Amino acid sequence: MKRKFAILLATTLALNSFPAPAFAADDFDIPVAAVEEDADLTSFDFGDDFEGVAEAVEPEVAAETDDEIEEVEVLAEATRTFTVTTDIPDQPWTGEVPDLSEVSELATITVQDTVEGEENPKTLTLTRGTDFDVVASTSEVTDEEHKAYAIFTTKGNYASDTILDKQFRIVKAPETSSYKLRDFDTSSFVYNGSSWADKSAAVKAVKEASTVIKDGNTKLTAGDYSVDWTLKPGSGDGTKAGSQFEAVFKVGDEEFDKKTVTIAKVDLSKATLAVTTDRLTYDGTAKTPKVTAVTANELPLTAEDYSVGACSNNINAGSEALVEITAKSSSTNFTGTGKAKFTIDKYKFTGNEFISVDPVIEVPFTGKAQNPPDVKKNVKVYFENKVNAAVIPEEAYEIAYVDKNSTNPGEYKIEIKAPDNGNLTGTTTPAVGYKITKADISKATVTKNDVPVGVDLVTGNKI
Repeated sequence: MKRKFAILLATTLALNSFPAPAFAADDFDIPVAAVEEDADLTSFDFGDDFEGVAEAVEPEVAAETDDEIEEVEVLAEATRTFTVTTDIPDQPWTGEVPDLSEVSELATITVQDTVEGEENPKTLTLTRGTDFDVVASTSEVTDEEHKAYAIFTTKGNYASDTILDKQFRIVKAPETSSYKLRDFDTSSFVYNGSSWADKSAAVKAVKEASTVIKDGNTKLTAGDYSVDWTLKPGSGDGTKAGSQFEAVFKVGDEEFDKKTVTIAKVDLSKATLAVTTDRLTYDGTAKTPKVTAVTANELPLTAEDYSVGACSNNINAGSEALVEITAKSSSTNFTGTGKAKFTIDKYKFTGNEFISVDPVIEVPFTGKAQNPPDVKKNVKVYFENKVNAAVIPEEAYEIAYVDKNSTNPGEYKIEIKAPDNGNLTGTTTPAVGYKITKADISKATVTKNDVPVGVDLVTGNKI
């Protein structure tokens, strides 16, 4: 027996495209056989290809019947329409065909299935890579400011002969500048107590140590670029030597270089050292201070950081004496050996010094005031009032003649005086330095012209 069955003829349309094959029956709300208009219906298996169609048209016909199909009646027509729904953004000119697979804002395709007589057609957005592929056309697309086309090809569940295209522009690439960190002097990144963990202070130091060049010849100012300063993991709180930071150089959001900065130990040989010591006073011998505190670049060292070494220039008074300070190998923040100045005070005469003049020089009366220059060679001055005390070096003091009227026979005093720039200060108690003896006239030849009027030739006194 021949039966007449009604099916839904399914066709596909696409904007600006070629006709595509029919789609699957389960894409529609009503039963439909997925066949093309000119299909040989006798080749279809009734049970598989027309299941549900027969029930919709003639419910009494069993699905498993093998009756020959005599005629097909088209009850309604279904249409599938593909549409490129969004624009493709302008692509920069590179001299090559654009690779649209990397464009995240790429245009998409929607498919709309419409059955004749339905009020609400179905619309679905297809997925790139799963439902369709897209490539740029290869015709003259490498020219700047040129119009090009994207070619869309459906696949998978939506495979068809449909070819869609969408126009887009290839535009002149924006001008870009190149930036280069030409110089970066890391010598200033030395332990300083804490400020390397302070980002603002650190970034300022990084920029002061950097030379950034634009387009090969233009030096940028500090305000033309930025630096991100971050503490690398494992560097503690970033305040000690050995801490590592990463400096990332940027112009806008573009990173053009990065450097790892390791905070160095303070080298005592290059640092400004200062020491606190006990008071030392000049006594003509080398002095070794007792160091009670040390700073390097105004940073305090602990007793575990240093040891005290040899001294130099440490005899004379003043502030030019030097003591060596050496960083211990176990020190976290310091290294090397440096020298620090310490002060030796001048010796101030107290009046208790012992002055020895041996022998006391004797000079004969001449009738004139005398200050014999040879006195100093016979003088010894001791730091204390005893002969076994240390002797003050002869070059450390001067002789001053106390008596202004040193003419007549008798003893005359001298005093020990400190020069303006030396190791001593003040003046000693006067002591006898020389004598003027009476003149011996027994051997003298005297004429009346040699004798002053009114002078006793024996005593030298006026008469």
